[in-house]
Amino acid sequence: MDKIGDTFDGIISAVTSFGFFVELADIYVEGLVHISNLGQDYFHFDPTSHRLLGERTNTVYRLGDSVAVRVARVDLDEKKIDFELLKKQVSIKKAEAVTITGKPKKNRKRKPKSG
Repeated sequence: MDKIGDTFDGIISAVTSFGFFVELADIYVEGLVHISNLGQDYFHFDPTSHRLLGERTNTVYRLGDSVAVRVARVDLDEKKIDFELLKKQVSIKKAEAVTITGKPKKNRKRKPKSG
């Protein structure tokens, strides 16, 4: 209860149709970021890819993403913690460089410099 308002870094540990769960780094506490706290977008749940995809903004939240959250609510009786999303820390590996539609990005070949 004394951590309400505090901010933490974490990893998305589960994705559901109603939001995603975040496990805090080095603390091993898990809480929920509800889908209603993700802004003015409609999110589609993709259970195969374990992700939420924003219809208007193309924002993607998927299993394993790094995020920063703030503790919004703690219910000790039900053992539940609610988080507010502060930011998503983007890190795209070269092998994962695909567009939101799942189509690979085109590699542009550079012309050799003439000498």
